[in-house]
Amino acid sequence: MVCFTEQWLKEEQTKLSNIDHFKIGSNFSKISSEHEGSCIYVRKYLKNTEVNYFQGISKEKDFEMTVTELLEYKSQFT
Repeated sequence: MVCFTEQWLKEEQTKLSNIDHFKIGSNFSKISSEHEGSCIYVRKYLKNTEVNYFQGISKEKDFEMTVTELLEYKSQFT
């Protein structure tokens, strides 16, 4: 997993961004401010789900949160 804060991307831009071998696991994008947002990228072979329970807690400029749950982990190196 890779986590980014202060990623400066709007939701549409985050959806269009691409990191090889990763998918977006969770995302909070800015709406009105310029330098905010957070996102979690998860390796494509990992099973995860976004934790929606915390979505109502995030508030732009005050507290931004993204949460994803790793459902199953199997190392591709074993």
